[in-house]
Amino acid sequence: MLRAVGQRGEGCAVLVDGTPIPLDTPLTGAVRLTVVPTFSGG
Repeated sequence: MLRAVGQRGEGCAVLVDGTPIPLDTPLTGAVRLTVVPTFSGG
């Protein structure tokens, strides 16, 4: 799903309505996604 919009899935979480979903979930219809970076510095 992220690749379809030119983004890489490594280092991020994808949420739909606050719920994480697998990165390979097929999208059907209009969906608003929240993409959160999960890398932390240190």
